[in-house]
Amino acid sequence: MNKKFTHWIRIFCLVPCLYSCWPSFQAEYVNSHNLELIDDRWTQSDIDKIGQLIEDLNKKVRLNPKKFGTNPTVIFTKMENRTDEHIDTLPIKNKIMDGLINSDSFSFVDADALKTINQEINYQQKSGMVDQATAAEIGKQTGADLLLRGSISNNVNQQDNRKIVTYQVSLTLTSIAGGTILWTKQYSSSKDMKKASVGW
Repeated sequence: MNKKFTHWIRIFCLVPCLYSCWPSFQAEYVNSHNLELIDDRWTQSDIDKIGQLIEDLNKKVRLNPKKFGTNPTVIFTKMENRTDEHIDTLPIKNKIMDGLINSDSFSFVDADALKTINQEINYQQKSGMVDQATAAEIGKQTGADLLLRGSISNNVNQQDNRKIVTYQVSLTLTSIAGGTILWTKQYSSSKDMKKASVGW
């Protein structure tokens, strides 16, 4: 057999083997703070920037304990998504709660776990399976002083090949006893997107 022909046969057989061993994708860790703006949607970088709301609320509570109370107990309901996008609002809520709890200015009632907690208390009290000396007592839960509500909304302005999307995160703190709003604030973030050609 011709040596040159044999050489090409070997290369032809080797290529599929090399291709099968080649990784199908490449990945690396990135810093969410340094993410490039690739589209106009809500991202982790936007979540990182809402610290301004947290700092403002912490400052207000520390400087005015007569209005807010000393280390008030707060119940935080879910963040409402009022945008036209599918946004998981849990990371936003967790970011806000982390900042407030770690400031030692607030105590929080775990709103998400209340149903499970109450079921567990009923089990401990009524099932007959738990030593009553160690069972959690009914009527011992800490009542919340303040109600924290939040929402995220967006506004889109579009003309030709330019689109500006503005996201707004709003927080409102209300006295449960009095029903009065004690504090409210919004944080806005805008993204200016341009396309080389007309149309989106």
